[in-house]
Amino acid sequence: MNADANDAATALALTRLLAAIAADRDARCRAILDPADAESRALLASALAATRRRLRQALAGERERLRAERAAACARRDAARRERGQRLAQLAVEAGLARLVPALQRRWADAATRRRWVDEVFRLARERLPPAGWCVRHPADLPAAEAQSWQRELTAAGIAGVCCEAAAGIEAGVEIRVGNACLDATAAGLAADRATVAGRLLQLWGGPA
Repeated sequence: MNADANDAATALALTRLLAAIAADRDARCRAILDPADAESRALLASALAATRRRLRQALAGERERLRAERAAACARRDAARRERGQRLAQLAVEAGLARLVPALQRRWADAATRRRWVDEVFRLARERLPPAGWCVRHPADLPAAEAQSWQRELTAAGIAGVCCEAAAGIEAGVEIRVGNACLDATAAGLAADRATVAGRLLQLWGGPA
């Protein structure tokens, strides 16, 4: 074998050796880098997942905070509305109570409404009082003929021993006494039960009872 052939063989062998070394190097690098790369990807995925969890938790906390703030704001608004409604209701009741007796007196002064007033009182009295010994007390300025007509009507309706008398303390309405029993349908008497009147005024006003 001549020198050229030897050089060629040597170069080929060297090339193959270098290729083998490179292949072994690459294999070793892959053996080291591939697990590291996989671990890196796993760490990155875990970090991303943890970041997403923290973000979801932060968003959930923020949503809960906003819900709580909104609920508190709604509660304050509703409380303010209720308080305002109660103030208006109280003002309405006070105004109504102040005007009730004068309004009843005006109704009593009208003959037609006075007649309906008395008819209703007599109806209630027949249901609640004994049918005898009635003393019907009325304002002093009531026409005598009207009081006499009441006495005749009640007697005709079966009420025995009816008397009618004027009472200086009554300005409107009538009061019927039988012994210790009393049906007070005067303007002052009707307005005396402030709780009942206030409840009725609230119903008419349409506010909270």
